[in-house]
Amino acid sequence: MKVVKGMKVVRKEIDMLCWFDQLGYPNPIRFRMVDELGHQLVIKIEKVITRDFEKLAGNKMFVFTCQCVVQNTLRTVVIKYEMDNCKWILFKY
Repeated sequence: MKVVKGMKVVRKEIDMLCWFDQLGYPNPIRFRMVDELGHQLVIKIEKVITRDFEKLAGNKMFVFTCQCVVQNTLRTVVIKYEMDNCKWILFKY
């Protein structure tokens, strides 16, 4: 398995499967996205490394740094959850 270290900012909306704990914090499980070639990928989140909170221009977001395996390659991705409009965004890939 290869390990990819560099990430680029993509800011792409994704479909997420997650669960919420009793305090209302989301916990991502896997997400679906379309790659550059138009193929639909389902990517399982192996490990959540960090979960932070940020407020950018009045928009409250949870920011997750996660490890995923994409086509036998271990990648670190940054995913954001916008609380006001309930959208998931693949921020860095």
